[in-house]
Amino acid sequence: MKTLGILTLGQTPRHDIEQLFTTCMPGVATIIAGGLDNTGQDVIETLANEKSDYPLLVILADTTTRQIPMQHLVPLLEEAAYTLAKQGAEFVVLMCMGNFASRSSGVIAHCQPVSLRAAWYYYPQCRTKNTSTCCLGVEGI
Repeated sequence: MKTLGILTLGQTPRHDIEQLFTTCMPGVATIIAGGLDNTGQDVIETLANEKSDYPLLVILADTTTRQIPMQHLVPLLEEAAYTLAKQGAEFVVLMCMGNFASRSSGVIAHCQPVSLRAAWYYYPQCRTKNTSTCCLGVEGI
């Protein structure tokens, strides 16, 4: 069975995103990770206090939010994406519409802006029960 990796900017758990993929892509195995999963709260607070021309809003495990400069998130997201691949993900969906192409040299450069439609085509078993409508409505996450 193919496995879909789901990468969020902040931290897991993200039950809202897990539920979304369970509903839109039934029968697809998923692994979810956050770019800040292995980052301590003190480091997150330091990053959040730094001024940036491209801050991204992230959701933390405790459901609070912070704005973290993109340049600090990119290497963390790349590491998390590679970890998802090592865990068996054959396709990684980055849950962000930011433009990572000019700020990344690795895997994230190939994920900008991601459409769930691409994942839907990659997993043909999900093409039943009108899941295309469900997934197409979520492109802006």
